[in-house]
Amino acid sequence: NKNVRTFSNKGLSRESPDNVWLMKMVEETFSYLNISNINSVEVQKDGECGFACLTDPLCFSYNLEASVSKTGTRVCELLPSDKYNNSDKVFISQRFHHYRIQTPCSKGPCQNNGTCVAQYKKNSYVCVCKNGFEGKDCETGVKWRSSILRDNVFYQSHLNQFLTPAVGSHPQWLLCYRASFHDWHVHTFHNNCDGKRNTVTIVEAGQYVFGGYTDIPWESSGGWTSTPNAFLFSLHNTEGLAPFKSVVKMPNKAMYRCSSCGPMFGPGPDIYIADNAAINSNSEANFGYNNGYSVPSGVQNKETLLAGSHLFTPDEWEVFYLG
Repeated sequence: NKNVRTFSNKGLSRESPDNVWLMKMVEETFSYLNISNINSVEVQKDGECGFACLTDPLCFSYNLEASVSKTGTRVCELLPSDKYNNSDKVFISQRFHHYRIQTPCSKGPCQNNGTCVAQYKKNSYVCVCKNGFEGKDCETGVKWRSSILRDNVFYQSHLNQFLTPAVGSHPQWLLCYRASFHDWHVHTFHNNCDGKRNTVTIVEAGQYVFGGYTDIPWESSGGWTSTPNAFLFSLHNTEGLAPFKSVVKMPNKAMYRCSSCGPMFGPGPDIYIADNAAINSNSEANFGYNNGYSVPSGVQNKETLLAGSHLFTPDEWEVFYLG
């Protein structure tokens, strides 16, 4: 025989050395979890519904009719899941109260809109984090998994600030291309990245780090593409200027798409990555040419600002897309 306590200091235990079953329920008045039930029974006392749930290993919450019927009974619906796994199916109800097992999820430990999943046997929980967050309680923003930015918080912080107006404060950036990993052929870049909206290109040339963002996908079709949302950025430049964001001034030539070239921004081109860029100096950083993108005040030489020279050989370049 099992000794049953429907109220205890623990949330739920259907297995214990002393043969005692434990369950502590939290009442949510005039609330109804609208999911398929395991069973629906008529009970005379509130505790009978809790007992029925406890003794059914598939039950993790229940709905109990608020008012007693003319026959002196209430409808008790035993449910196979809980509100934490079905938050979109909880409704106000004048007919029912909802009862859930007490769990650490009750305290709302998951931050940044993470979903709390109760682990009843362990009296614990797991947070399922939204894109852009990680950690036990989704408390940590996901860092850029970039071989260029690495763990440079200074670079990451400024790039995130530049991107926030375009994509929000908590995006998840996924790698679609890294030259040193995939190969330096631009057709590989196109195979991996074409068709993906909201991309960030990051370029490293010696000690200098720069790149560009566009909301329009890269393609191999050829021709100029218009967008008012593209921008360039510099995180470390030849003149020691603080990291800056350069907005597009000529939207109809914000970016150029072709099968034989890598990312190309502006009419300069302001940034252009050539095919097999590691073994030639065909890549360009003719920044601010013809006012395609804005130039910050105080710049001495636009042509050398980003990469150290107009024509350059990148040490690495990467493209990320919004997940």
